Amino acid sequence: MWMSEQILYGLARLLVRTEVAHSAPMKAALKHIDDYDAYRGGQLTRILAAAQESDVDLRERVIVDFGCNDGAITPGR
Repeated sequence: MWMSEQILYGLARLLVRTEVAHSAPMKAALKHIDDYDAYRGGQLTRILAAAQESDVDLRERVIVDFGCNDGAITPGR
C-alpha cells in the first residue's frame, strides 16, 4: 500500500465521528484498512463505469479530483 493511501486512511479515521463528508458506507469501511481499500476500489469502479457510459476516454489522462465528497478515490490508483 502506498504511503499516501495510509495517510488518507489515517485522516479519514480521525474524522469518522464528524460529519465532514463521510457517507454511511465509508464510515463502515473505516473499521479496517482492507475494507477501506475495497470501498475506494468500488468507488473508483463506479466512476470509471460512468465515464465509459458517457464516452469519456480516461486512458493516458491525468485526473485531478476536486470536491471529492468523502475522499474515497483520492489519491487515485
